[in-house]
Amino acid sequence: MSDGMDLVFGEYRDDELVFIPRRRAMDLAKVRQALELSKTWSEFISALPEIYRFAIEDWIDAAHLEGRQPPAMSDSFDRMSINMVREGRWPESPAEEMLDWVPWEIQDRCGTVLSNRRGGKYLHLPGSHTEMIEAAFRQRGYRCTEDTLLVRRACGY
Repeated sequence: MSDGMDLVFGEYRDDELVFIPRRRAMDLAKVRQALELSKTWSEFISALPEIYRFAIEDWIDAAHLEGRQPPAMSDSFDRMSINMVREGRWPESPAEEMLDWVPWEIQDRCGTVLSNRRGGKYLHLPGSHTEMIEAAFRQRGYRCTEDTLLVRRACGY
């Protein structure tokens, strides 16, 4: 079974259910923890999953190329100094990402596409339909494990 077929799920807000590939949920939870707890840029970068570490290092390198002064690794870390964090676009929203990977049949039969405060779209799956949604994923070969704590951490709650 591929990593993308191993899902965790849980309610992250009242009657809002999210399914996330387990590896993705773990990575997002680590990113959010790094954003909240890091005291220096070095701590922040070290705490990130590898794929995100490369992205932040590229962001720092781009600052050099654009003539901006990037932060030193010993500088105090302020998550709001990252534009995409300040704008609410990073880390990504699992509820928004579901629109990209949840099979259309499940989206159509079980969910509703709603708008968020930033004008983006996300898939609302009602918690009251958990058993039906979980069964639909299992029928398509997914393994589903309820892990509300991991889902909430990945979603930033």
